[in-house]
Amino acid sequence: MASCKKDGNAVYRSSAISEKIKSTALMDESHRNRVLDSIFESIIKCEPDTSKTNLLFKVAGSYYNSGSYEKYRNVCDHALEFSYEVGDSLSIAKSLQYLGDYHETKPQLDSALLYYIKSEKVYRKVRDSLNTGKLQLYKAGILYDIGGYAESEVLTIDALGFLKTKNSTRLRYECYVQVALSLKELENYEKSLHYFDTALKTLESLKMEGYDEYKILLSKASCYNNIGQLFLKKQEYYNAKSYFEAALETPTIIKRRPALYAMLLNNLAAAKISLHDYDNVEKLLFESLNVREAQGLKLGIVASKLNIAEFYLQNGDTLKAVNYTKDGYFLAKQIDSNYDILKALTFLVQHDKRNTGYYTKLYITSSKEIYEFQIRTRNKFGRIAYESDLTDQENKILKKKNIYIVICAVIGGILLFALLIIHKLNSRRKELLYQQEQQNSNEKIYTLLLTQKSSANDARNKERKRIAMDLHDRVVNRVFTTRFNLMQLGLDNETKKNELIEELESTEEDIRQISHDLSKNIFADATDFYEITRSYLDSQQFEGKVVFELFIDKYIDWSVVIIEVKINLYSIIQEAVKNVIKHSGASMCNIAIFSESINLKIRIWDNGKGFTIKKQFGGIGLRNIEERVKSISGQLNITSSIGNGTTIDIHVKSSA
Repeated sequence: MASCKKDGNAVYRSSAISEKIKSTALMDESHRNRVLDSIFESIIKCEPDTSKTNLLFKVAGSYYNSGSYEKYRNVCDHALEFSYEVGDSLSIAKSLQYLGDYHETKPQLDSALLYYIKSEKVYRKVRDSLNTGKLQLYKAGILYDIGGYAESEVLTIDALGFLKTKNSTRLRYECYVQVALSLKELENYEKSLHYFDTALKTLESLKMEGYDEYKILLSKASCYNNIGQLFLKKQEYYNAKSYFEAALETPTIIKRRPALYAMLLNNLAAAKISLHDYDNVEKLLFESLNVREAQGLKLGIVASKLNIAEFYLQNGDTLKAVNYTKDGYFLAKQIDSNYDILKALTFLVQHDKRNTGYYTKLYITSSKEIYEFQIRTRNKFGRIAYESDLTDQENKILKKKNIYIVICAVIGGILLFALLIIHKLNSRRKELLYQQEQQNSNEKIYTLLLTQKSSANDARNKERKRIAMDLHDRVVNRVFTTRFNLMQLGLDNETKKNELIEELESTEEDIRQISHDLSKNIFADATDFYEITRSYLDSQQFEGKVVFELFIDKYIDWSVVIIEVKINLYSIIQEAVKNVIKHSGASMCNIAIFSESINLKIRIWDNGKGFTIKKQFGGIGLRNIEERVKSISGQLNITSSIGNGTTIDIHVKSSA
């Protein structure tokens, strides 16, 4: 049995120390930490060996369970140092894993990922498939947290390949849940449900293996909650409601897992709101909020307040809804919850009429900042993985170099050393040549893209000139001739009059055909809707001294929006802009297009003099807008009053 000496006298046996560490679990926090501090001080005075690092891991675990994370990290640092001293690979890997756990609690996800990568590589080296799979799963969890859902799915599937041993059932369950969550976020709902079902079956296997039955019940409740959230995303609210209700039937869940209990209450309320079933909803929402506030769950508090806001909105109390949304927004800003920030701002843009312009600008700024942050974060995590691999490669190269040096020293290998240098120079030269070839290829591609763009512009200009000539030659002259003949025609010549009417009808058909050609040309599939609209607004900027602001949700995939919708939206914007310039007396007009699931929402509002709806809705401009909205099966709502500007809201399906 391993032992160590202190002051040359007393002998501390590892079994006795282990028992003493275990006994601290029943102590209060202050007493427990004093005892653990004393044990830690005695251990580090021992000579380094494997039993010493094992004792340090037990001390670290006790600190972690008590929430003393800084003490936990200090012990892990010592464990890593001693593991390197004795050359124990498994202890090195475990120390790195523990340090990764520390950084994940902060949360410092980049540092956590780095330690997990290092730990996993050591486990791979010693062929420990169980721990390799576990670290792959941990890495997948971090990638999921930063929005790398596809990467998380791939990594978790890879983890399952390592977790084939008999004693890895719990880890395989967690893998199935992680894959299912990633697929849910990727909107692959059918496959996600398959993995959730597999996870639930794995829980049954755990039960047969003698795993704690109540822990299985809690895991099942958590799994039901995730399935319910999937159905919420699918807008299958009855299914979502049934899963949340089933999870809430778990015995004593409120005591054992208050955070999960609060989440289930909030999610159940959300499902009922979507079903317009308001019975008991207010109680559910505020009970969830109270639990989360008592637990200090800030992210949950934000979710509760946003759901409460939706409840009050559905029940006609817009003022309360806006106030709760503002509370949720400010807390989301404090904890950097990007999803909730944008969700709250979208709500305020739509329902805080007095401050719509302010929140729209805030939404645009925030969405841009969040997008740039996500890009930086992904690049950062990608760089961590790359640099970690690069370090390993450099270490391998260094080991090879040392071997060459030893061989050269034994056999007088000056020549071999020289050949090694030549080899490295040749490799470097080839690398430089490859990089130059890549640069040349990139320049050619860039030149080709410019040429294609120029050709496309020339083609568009040529087509527009053709249509202009058609309008002049085929239409204008015929209209002029017809008008002249009508002027010369007596009222009693019915035959001639009918011929002229037919001529006018033919002319009308020509105009319609030419307009159709022009529309198709403008909105070719490859054309960027934003650029076309922005260009049009820029051309109108000084017509009536109105400043036009345009925001189009960057997540809209214009390639799937049908051409009729694009054409009519563009025409509606044109018509609205003309009305603003000619009639509104406004100094500012905002145009925003948001994505709402499979729908698009278009809002156009100005700060002009407004008008009385009943009197003015019969105007040509507004009638044109109404007709175009009807033609694409959309919904139109126009609000205006004297002195308060005008707001046009349009909802339309983006695809067939």
